Amino acid sequence: MLAACAACPASSGDSDTDHQLASTDATSTTIEPTTGAPTTSSSGTSTVDPPTTGTTTGGLTTCPDGQVDDGEACDDGNTINGDGCNNDCVPSGELLFEHHPATDDYDAVRAVAVGDDGSIFVGGRAPGFAAWVARFDDQLQPVWSQSFQPGSYGLVLGVAVGESSLYAAGGFPGDIDEHDGWAAKLSFDGVVEWEHTIRSGLGYEYLTQAVAVEDGVIVAGFGVEPDESSSLWARRYAADGTEAWTASHTLVAGFDSHWPLGPALAVTPDAVVVGYSRHAGDEQYPAYLAAFAPGDGGPLWNSTLPAPDGFIRGIAGNAGGLVLVASRALEGMGIRQLTSTGDPVWSTEECPGKSARDVAVDSQGDIVVIGDGSGGIQLCKLTPDGALRWARTVNGPGLDLGITVAIDAADRIIAGGSMDDDDSVEDVWLAIFSP
Repeated sequence: MLAACAACPASSGDSDTDHQLASTDATSTTIEPTTGAPTTSSSGTSTVDPPTTGTTTGGLTTCPDGQVDDGEACDDGNTINGDGCNNDCVPSGELLFEHHPATDDYDAVRAVAVGDDGSIFVGGRAPGFAAWVARFDDQLQPVWSQSFQPGSYGLVLGVAVGESSLYAAGGFPGDIDEHDGWAAKLSFDGVVEWEHTIRSGLGYEYLTQAVAVEDGVIVAGFGVEPDESSSLWARRYAADGTEAWTASHTLVAGFDSHWPLGPALAVTPDAVVVGYSRHAGDEQYPAYLAAFAPGDGGPLWNSTLPAPDGFIRGIAGNAGGLVLVASRALEGMGIRQLTSTGDPVWSTEECPGKSARDVAVDSQGDIVVIGDGSGGIQLCKLTPDGALRWARTVNGPGLDLGITVAIDAADRIIAGGSMDDDDSVEDVWLAIFSP
């Protein structure tokens, strides 16, 4: 049977404690966005005005022209984003907005997704140890907040934006020695349209990722096989909540999977790719990928990456269908690019830090990685072939975790995780950075 613990207030964010399930209904709070001058509100949302674009007489823009004009923070004369000075004359990796409320309780952002209108949706844990979903506008002003089963130590670990709805994936503790996965569809106003509990009765089920697809969503996590071995597990739901298919790939009997670590998920036109690690003997746990067919969940391929130890924490596809992997290795912050069938293309450890947790790709093919640095949250941007464009460390007063990252239509970087306060209590952290 899987050995795991089901989510506790450990400030590391990587392990939790057993407890009894609280049987309470979801609660929802609607918050009216505020407007006005940049400020830090009582909710902890702060805004930083980006420099305005310089203009000449007649309103013609002079950015970029190689000259730093009035209202420009920089101007390098080119239209490349992420090279130090962006094409709007704002420095690369500049903090634009931040949401970091002090709550005197343990809460964190675990997943983030962006809607077509710029709305930002997050999942994680709210104060009171409740699974949590919330919506913010494109400047991180809160719109609404929804919590599920307060006191249950639940977590939402995956969110995905569909054509007209939001999908969430996570889980709650079940009976003794069990943990249940959970998937739901919500309206953009936070109303639950359907939800499903994944419960085998054999051990621990977790859902940790969600990706919206045509007419539905694909979720992934850990499953339990009849022989009590653990498996990489994926399921496709239609938009009405009907199960389309379920697929699994056995890792190893008795494998020790840890909530809420992985697995990661990416969906390309050709494959549903799920990644974590697999026991290879002699205390070796190399990074591991399994792929399924998007249409029916049939097995396609599996791959062990050439590294002695590591956990795949984030996967993303790009325009060419290639799979990019951020790994949690024993040493360093590993980023790899693979072919659509899992074959290595390149790898790099140029991004400084200790653990890569998530990866995303912007419109020009650049790769954005978030994780843990030395004493702070580490954010890096790399070229499509893995060269480092810039690196930024965000420091708080205590233990800081960079957990999730997404890209909006303007290529702004939406980053989420947690920061400890002065009393070592984990608090939500959400921020927007320039490309």
